[in-house]
Amino acid sequence: METDMNLLLIGGNGDIETVFILNWRKHNDNRHVSGSIEVYTLDANGMPVRRGPPQTIFPRPPNSQNQVITITRRQLFLGRPFANRDPNDLFEYRLDEPRVAASDALALMGLAPA
Repeated sequence: METDMNLLLIGGNGDIETVFILNWRKHNDNRHVSGSIEVYTLDANGMPVRRGPPQTIFPRPPNSQNQVITITRRQLFLGRPFANRDPNDLFEYRLDEPRVAASDALALMGLAPA
């Protein structure tokens, strides 16, 4: 996944500014799954760096209602935000949304969140 992230960020010619990597791990009981999300951006030298620590998806942390990843309009819209909009506007990506989608997908596979 990190090779793909490097390819997207470095090889994207500036069109991709942010990459989210979701990591999943099936537990030894072959039923429960843990997961986390990492966010990568480019530093001032154009090299990929992880932005902050990984955020836990499963098991759901006690403070999960506050889990958000904040990105700018510029990062979301490939460096070309809509005209007359501030490219530095912030968007909050709440982790409850991928948590629900992942729970549904896991259930279809006979798995459960850790």
